[in-house]
Amino acid sequence: MSQFGADHWALHHNPKGGFYVDVGCHDGIDISNTYLLVKAGWKGICIDPFPKNFNQRTAKVVNAVVYSSNEDVIEFDYSVEDPGCSGIQSELGIHKERLYATTTIQKHKFKTRTLESILEECNAPYKIEYMNLDV
Repeated sequence: MSQFGADHWALHHNPKGGFYVDVGCHDGIDISNTYLLVKAGWKGICIDPFPKNFNQRTAKVVNAVVYSSNEDVIEFDYSVEDPGCSGIQSELGIHKERLYATTTIQKHKFKTRTLESILEECNAPYKIEYMNLDV
């Protein structure tokens, strides 16, 4: 089930299938904005530093932090109790104060990747019918 019906919107506009990119995919089934697309025959790429529940998915799954440049080392704060609100420490914005006060934070270092480098690595098609950006 998606968060806000984005998958239904994409299927309405392209019911015969297509290609998607899901950045910040987090969970492959629970509140996934692309799981229903897969069930309808779509192909795609899912990108997240901590993807889970993708064993039933056909997507290419890339463990990465998407950023504006390649190879920068950043600190990623992972919330054990609320992993969907995890993120780059300096970019957490409104979530940062709440996460630090109410959850257990695990700090991880990642080398950043550009979306372009990931699309090239995965041989993504030129035309992408749906992109979910949840960062």
